[in-house]
Amino acid sequence: MGKTYVCSDIHAHADVLQAVLDRMNEDDRLYMIGDAVDKGPDGMEALKMLMDDPRCEMLIGNHDLMMLQNLMCEEHRDELPQSVIDDIFFRWQVLNFGWASWNAFQEESESEQQRIIEYLKTRPVLKVLEVGGRKFILVHAAVPRDYVFDSIHDLSMDVLTDPEYPFLYDWKSDFVWGRFVTRADGYTVIVGHTPAQYRGEEYIRQKGDYWFDIDCGLAYNEDSSKLALLRLDDMNLEYIPIMRRADFSDRR
Repeated sequence: MGKTYVCSDIHAHADVLQAVLDRMNEDDRLYMIGDAVDKGPDGMEALKMLMDDPRCEMLIGNHDLMMLQNLMCEEHRDELPQSVIDDIFFRWQVLNFGWASWNAFQEESESEQQRIIEYLKTRPVLKVLEVGGRKFILVHAAVPRDYVFDSIHDLSMDVLTDPEYPFLYDWKSDFVWGRFVTRADGYTVIVGHTPAQYRGEEYIRQKGDYWFDIDCGLAYNEDSSKLALLRLDDMNLEYIPIMRRADFSDRR
């Protein structure tokens, strides 16, 4: 029987992702819980690797969602105030280092661009798993404190729909931006989004056995940056070091 792995925040480090895939067997499964793009050296490559490998399922992260928001703004430019377009553009491409991803996307063929857009639109926001008799919730950042589950179940992009512009998304949602501990009775919650280095640490953060933050800072492109690969079957943890750093010296 195949094993189930979780990692987070690849951030355009295709070589690190390849190291993960090389460790896996054909019947294994990898859940990457968001942020395939931005900050790393490899443009769209890591995202497309996840798209093309049937062993992989990617959840949406805030960086993936910001990219999708910008692409939707381009598609619906005539239906949006310029102030909305400018704000979304600035927050992704300037404040969150989206330039490299934007440029890489523009280099893709039109058919490949559309494939990427459709893939991002269909990403899960929250995934519920049971592995080895243990129940897990996977989400990029957190479950909003005021979110009411009728029962705990998978959530799609519908929960992120913008109420004013239904073709856009609530990219500020706690599902992708929250930085607080989520606790759900009977479940182990696994998140990414907040690098350990953000809290002055280098390795995964956890609360008891009910909450794990497995983002170890590939986005920072530093000596301490690494990918945490967690095998849910036995909670075995492996760290894969950064291999190539992004060069932001010429970013706009």
